[in-house]
Amino acid sequence: MRIRVLGRLAASALLSVPLSAQNFVCSLSDSQEKEAPAAFDKLMPLFLTKRCFNCHGGINPFVAMTMGDQSKKLERRGTHPDLFNGEDKVVLDPDGTENFAKTFKACVTCHDAGAFAAGTWHLAPFQPDKQFAIAGSGIAKATLDLCKQIKVRGRFPGTAGFIGHMTDDNGNTAAPFLETAFVGTMALDKDETDAATEDLKNEGGYPAPITVMTRGQALQLSKDWVAAMGGKFRQPEECGCKEHHYALRVIAKGVLQMPGFTFHIGFAGQNTAFPEIHLKFQDNGSFSDSAIATPETDNEGSLPMIRCQGKRGNQVQVEVKGTWPDITPGSTAPTDEPPAPPKSPIKFSITLSQAATAASESCATPLGVMMGSSNKTGPPKFTFDFVFPDPQVNQAVAVDWPAPFPGWAGRVTAQIIEVP
Repeated sequence: MRIRVLGRLAASALLSVPLSAQNFVCSLSDSQEKEAPAAFDKLMPLFLTKRCFNCHGGINPFVAMTMGDQSKKLERRGTHPDLFNGEDKVVLDPDGTENFAKTFKACVTCHDAGAFAAGTWHLAPFQPDKQFAIAGSGIAKATLDLCKQIKVRGRFPGTAGFIGHMTDDNGNTAAPFLETAFVGTMALDKDETDAATEDLKNEGGYPAPITVMTRGQALQLSKDWVAAMGGKFRQPEECGCKEHHYALRVIAKGVLQMPGFTFHIGFAGQNTAFPEIHLKFQDNGSFSDSAIATPETDNEGSLPMIRCQGKRGNQVQVEVKGTWPDITPGSTAPTDEPPAPPKSPIKFSITLSQAATAASESCATPLGVMMGSSNKTGPPKFTFDFVFPDPQVNQAVAVDWPAPFPGWAGRVTAQIIEVP
């Protein structure tokens, strides 16, 4: 009977799932997973204001526009092409960077008030994947898409680059775009501001200051988002932009071979797993959880002139404990490193404990059918150590199940999955 009790912990085998694409586990704690997307959501009203949105692709000032007299249209201005026509006609320097002075040489006729000097005016990057609007539509991108874009396609890398832009455009004091955006003057002088207000009164009343929040509030909300991610951007792209939940799928299989007799031990049905064990990451990188598995275990075997089969209902306690150093306990100084995959492995142990079992068995012999049953609780316990060196979703790791007695062979597999 002890053999049967030990065998009831087993389940059917899992084949390791190959990775078709790298989908790294987001190395944020459960609390960070909630706080980071919520912090970014608070910035969206700012990003969608006309002063921010239009500079980042909401409008294209280099094509004919109707202003004031609806019967007249302005000619195409400057050397900058339509930003969304798929052609690369921006004036570039030999090193491939945009020559703002030449590209925007006609714009500084009007946009040169205050601290702006001739040749310093420019828009945000014109590539569609770096703008706030869906290419050519004037329609804002979804919050998640914009969050991912800011993480991976900023002109200056890392959280330090983002905070730098929200502070003073990373030290660009010659052209204080952020300051000008909040004031709302578009760097126009007084006469031009009045004219633009009249010309564009049906377009939202340009120019107009930002009123959804102050510049100081915008900077603090930006720092809050960075702090919620531990000071750095991480892969995958949506890490820090949407909430993730992960779990372990635990599967096992065992075979017991005795002279003339073999037990094939596993859950009823193929590839049936223990319940999913949720990975509840704490701020210090630790995690733990447990679940009760209730598998049905079938077995059969034979000796000369004897054939036996049986079924068992079990209760198995599955416990998981581990650590992940990639999860930081709190805010750190912003870094200029671009989003990076996890650097440390996830290490954890899985303990399977027999809680209770109810077994029935019948054996056909030359003397007739012999039947038996048993109900036991038991302390058999097995612990397995796992390491995921580069944690990715759907990654699976298998370890041997050490033989509790002669003739036993088994494997236990753990797979990281993403759950709702």
